[in-house]
Amino acid sequence: MLASTRNGALKLPYHPPKLNSSLSARQQFFQISPCTTTTTTLLRPLQIQHYSNTRPHPAPSTTRLSSPPSTALNPPTSTLPPPLSLPARSPSQSSISYYFTLGKSYLTFYKTGARATWTNYRACRSLLARLPQGTSPRDAARQGLITRSEWQLVRRTNADMKLVPVFALVFLVCGEFTPLVVLVLGGVVPRTCRIPRQVEGGRRKGEERRGVSFREGTGEGWEVLKRDKEGEGKGKGKGSGEKVNWEALKPEESKRRKVAVPRDGLDWRALSKAQRLHVGRSLGLYGKFWDYIGGLPSSLLQYRANRWEDYIRTDDQLIESGGGAEKLDEEELYISCEERGLDVLAWKSDRVANCRRTLQGWIRRRRELGYGELLLRRPNVWGLEVRRKERILEEK
Repeated sequence: MLASTRNGALKLPYHPPKLNSSLSARQQFFQISPCTTTTTTLLRPLQIQHYSNTRPHPAPSTTRLSSPPSTALNPPTSTLPPPLSLPARSPSQSSISYYFTLGKSYLTFYKTGARATWTNYRACRSLLARLPQGTSPRDAARQGLITRSEWQLVRRTNADMKLVPVFALVFLVCGEFTPLVVLVLGGVVPRTCRIPRQVEGGRRKGEERRGVSFREGTGEGWEVLKRDKEGEGKGKGKGSGEKVNWEALKPEESKRRKVAVPRDGLDWRALSKAQRLHVGRSLGLYGKFWDYIGGLPSSLLQYRANRWEDYIRTDDQLIESGGGAEKLDEEELYISCEERGLDVLAWKSDRVANCRRTLQGWIRRRRELGYGELLLRRPNVWGLEVRRKERILEEK
């Protein structure tokens, strides 16, 4: 006989009962299933840290991983789109039946994404209530009051909540055609409701635009402009008509390393117009439309670049203090590279390893070279001019 305790848990040894062949398969499953569901389990409050769709937690193992993902660095998976499962069309299935099933799959996807946004919003309210009065999430992250995971949760939820009303209007108007419309109006879709094709398409367009900007010319960077100032050139960067403001640079740093280093990361005054536009294109600070009318106004572009720098500086510090790029999982690694103007889809093989190495190089060299050097050059030539000048000085 099947023995059980008062709360429904099975006692050992367990002997499977004889099944009644007259019962259906579903009834037989519940007849022998040891799983129990209690009212307490159903009423248990939702824990945002354990929400997982696209990044399931690995099964317990006695083997220790070399670089396991860090929960302090990676935000909850509810900040990312849920998995999208599209039905396969059978040869005998009619078009009406197939597209009806396809529409239901997209509807389930958007409902799950909207529910995740609301869950994140509630989690953010309880998180912000714990912060000291007058402390912003960015300052709390810098002071170590919250982790990068919590900080990114607040940032992404704030951005998603601003887009929810507009996306809801698009969804009500377009209905089942929403997946086609969002490919064009991608900027109105919250992150939790972006289909995989939209995410990859936006990433590919950004990398293609960045590649065109590099090929058209961005100026030749800090070291070449320094060499021009010393009399080896004409004093102007390639594709620019402005001289660099050398008074804005650190005199002692320039004298020690014989190269020009921005005073505070990305020194906007030391960039030519072509370089400023390249920074905007590379980081996606303005849309492609502005390229047809000469680019975004300089004051507005500078404002957005300063906000980007403030965000990236904080994020770099948190990633570095949390163990580096090795602790980021795959999707979070891609997002971090994309936010820094680093290519992701360009790597055809070993994408994760190459992106991880590039991001680690960014974090390691940001203090040595500054954000200007990192943005104006490809990763394979970061610090190349610096090392060349240092070798020349050593030979002398």
